[in-house]
Order: sequence, then C-alpha cells, then structure tokens
Amino acid sequence: MKAWWASSPYYDVGIYALGSPSGPVNPKLNSTWVDKVAGYGWGIIPIWSGLQAPCACHNPASGPHKDDKYPNCRLFANVFSFAPDTAEFQGEEQAKEAYNSVTSLGLDGSIIYVDIENFAAAECGGSASAYVAGWNEMMHLLGGAGSARVYGGIWDANNLQYADDGYISRSDHRVTVWGLNHSTSSALTDTLAWTNKQRIHQYLIDVNEKWGGQTLHIDDDLVDATVVQSSGVKDMTPTSYTKVKGLPANAGLVGLNNGVNNSSGLHLGELIGDSESTPGSPMGFTYLNGNIVSMGANIPVAINNLGQIIGYNWDTGVGFYAPSSSGPFKTFPGLYGIDYAYYGINDAGWIIGVSDGQCALLKPNAKGAYSSPIEFDSPAGCDGINGLGQIIGYGPGVVSVEDVVGGDPNNLANFSEPTCWDSTNYFGPGLYINNNGGTAAFYDALCNGSDFVYLGPILEQDGQNTDVVYGLNDDGQIATGNVVLDIFPVQQ
Repeated sequence: MKAWWASSPYYDVGIYALGSPSGPVNPKLNSTWVDKVAGYGWGIIPIWSGLQAPCACHNPASGPHKDDKYPNCRLFANVFSFAPDTAEFQGEEQAKEAYNSVTSLGLDGSIIYVDIENFAAAECGGSASAYVAGWNEMMHLLGGAGSARVYGGIWDANNLQYADDGYISRSDHRVTVWGLNHSTSSALTDTLAWTNKQRIHQYLIDVNEKWGGQTLHIDDDLVDATVVQSSGVKDMTPTSYTKVKGLPANAGLVGLNNGVNNSSGLHLGELIGDSESTPGSPMGFTYLNGNIVSMGANIPVAINNLGQIIGYNWDTGVGFYAPSSSGPFKTFPGLYGIDYAYYGINDAGWIIGVSDGQCALLKPNAKGAYSSPIEFDSPAGCDGINGLGQIIGYGPGVVSVEDVVGGDPNNLANFSEPTCWDSTNYFGPGLYINNNGGTAAFYDALCNGSDFVYLGPILEQDGQNTDVVYGLNDDGQIATGNVVLDIFPVQQ
C-alpha cells in the first residue's frame, strides 16, 4: 500500500470489515494496518458483506454452473428473510454488527457500505428494500445521519434507495458516476437517486495492476461519495516523458485517455492529434500502440475513455462527434464558429463548450441521441469536463471548478475556485480536469489540490519545449507536442 500510494494514481481503498457473514477472512486486517494505510495517505471505504438476498445466486466463478439463474443456482449460505418485516429486523442487527466491527478497526463507524450482491428483484425486491431500510435506520442511530450506505448492482438500484449513498457495480469501463441507469425507470436516472456527491461507480472488475513494483488484483472505482478521509497528498512532480514514435510529420498531440476500453488493456491510453504534412491541409489522427488511424480533415479536440471523440472538420468548420476514429461522424453546430465551440467530453458522453456566448452542455439520452445545448452561466469559461460532472474554466482573473449536481448545469451551489493558483505568473488550472480530486493542467502547469507544479523543466529536456500542455488523464499523463509526460510511469 505504501508503494501504491507513491506510484499509482489511486487515492482510496476498500476494506471488508471483519466478521461479516458473507465476507472474506483477512487475518492481516487490523487497526494497526488501518492506521498505517491512512498514514500513507489512503482514504478508506469500509464495506460490510452482510446477509444476502434469499434469491441471489452465488455461482462458482467458472465451470458449467457459473451462469445459473435463480432458482436453479447455488445460493448464499447466510441470507435475510423473504418476509419484509423479518428482513428489516435483520438489517438492523447487521448494522449493529457492522458498526462494532468497523469501530474495532479504529474508525468511528460513521461510514459503512453494506454489500448486497445481485438478486432476482421480482422475487425478493420487497425484502431487499426492507433489509436496507432496517440497515439505514439502525446506522443512523449508531453512526449518525448519512452513515447508511449500500453497495449493489445496477439492476437492483431501485430496491436500495433507502441508503444515503450508492456504490454501484457496473463493469462497463466508463469512468463516470453519471448515466449509469439501464432505463429511464431506473433509480439511477440522473435526476433521481444519489445525485449530490453520493455515488461510487465500480467500472472495472477483477484486473491485475502493477504500480511501484507491486501487483494487486483489484476492482477499479470512481468515487464521488463520502469515504473515510485522510490528509495525504500525492507527489505530482513529473518523473519522465515518453517520446511518441512514428507520428506523422509536423504532428502535435492534443489529448489522451486512460485506455480503459482498449483491447490492449488498462492504462495504456489512446492519443489524438493533428498533422500538417501538407501546408494548409491538416489531418486528424489517433494513435494507439504504434498504430495511427487517419481521420482526414476531421480534427479531434477531445477524447474520453471509450474512444468517443469530438472535434471539427477543417474544410467545413463544422463540429462533429464520433464514437471512434473511424466514425461515423455526427455533425454538431460549427465548432470554432461564431456561435458554438465544444471542448470536452466525459465518459457519460456529456459534451461541454460554449453556445451563443454562454456555457453549454450536451447530454445523450438512453439511445445516444443528443439534446440541444443546455445553456448556463459560469463565472469562468467552460473548457473541460470530467466523469464526476466537474467543469473546469479559465477566465480573466478567475479559475473555476463547478459540479453539475444531478446533471443540472444551472445549479452553481458547488462552484469553487481551486486553491492551486499562481497569481504572479497567471498559471493554473483551466483547460483540462481529470477524476482525481479536480487535478487540472493549463499551459506548463499541473495542479493537485493546493499543490502547484511547474512542468517546464522536464518539458524543456532534449528540446521538447512547449508553451501549452494538452490533455490530462487519470493516470497523471499529459500529451503535448510529440511526447507524453508521465507523472506516474505506467507499469502495467
């Protein structure tokens, strides 16, 4: 954990509290371990793997019975009752056990997520709701308001809404807490449950990653909810850069992603850029593992982790959206034109930019069709957006980060000015924002909380000087010129 804190882009770790009826046994977990890990800087997510639904399958991970369906499947050994009244009482009792276990680890018990695995909702959705209601009521008595949280699958969200926060498992590779619903009737439709910093999305399950020379088998999560916080700050001093080989002549990189949806694996990233091999006729392209895909006159501006791209056509000046570098290219109002300009896209497919002089947000519906621009006022510009719905802007004398709470960009209740700002040199966040604590890059600067890092010294090595950095992914990698600057050298 010490090695991963220093070498990985991760900030929080989930732990299974001891003594739970369905949880793993970990003899190395104790209050000493918790104190050490928190001392390194890790935030902690306490999880109680409690009684499971009586219609939840506990199939083996492989073999002929791994896909068995209820009722013809192996069940959990410890389950709550089909009867809602009994299930509610059992939820209360599980909350007591969880609270005692978590406090024995030296935590105060005010944050606990109860783990409820996927179940057949038609058969026991009512008992699951009652179980969570009992958990919720007792946790509020023991741990205080807001202490009752739940982990569950996307299909079960409607039955888990009594909890204060939702930790949702949906392994779809999308690093976002928005647009998780599978239908407009889901509890996770953006305007309904858990809309105000109350969501964790488990977007990738069962992967091996290596950081700091240490390999761990993990699930990847995006956290926009309450966890046990620590005071740790990561060192974001750049360590190295990688010169990208095989780029077209006169090429410049303008962005990159985390690569979570690439067949090549996690954390390898897809780059975008443009090249003016022929004067006056630039060509857009993507780059992955040495493979360049030409986009012709379609010039990319931003890319998300799914490989979705926004940009503009050099010949027509019209903006486009494309699901990948091969298109099809959906026409948007003219990017870089008088009235419209779009700059960022997150993993929910939300696109941010300006429209008629105002900030504008475009959101896809369940079928992927985009709305008209949702215009809103911002104290600064609208240059980038991350999977949390945070928008980064840079205006005269003002740098802003604001949260699109509940998907409503006109709610500026969470507007803030980052503490990282060099007022003397006017360096600071402005164009790009990733999912790790609002870290952003602008010009030759990187901001991590209140920590300002000037990138010039490493970018100037071997003549790799540039006055603007482009793109910032969750691994702390920045694309600029013909190099990728590595904050945490990727080891997987």
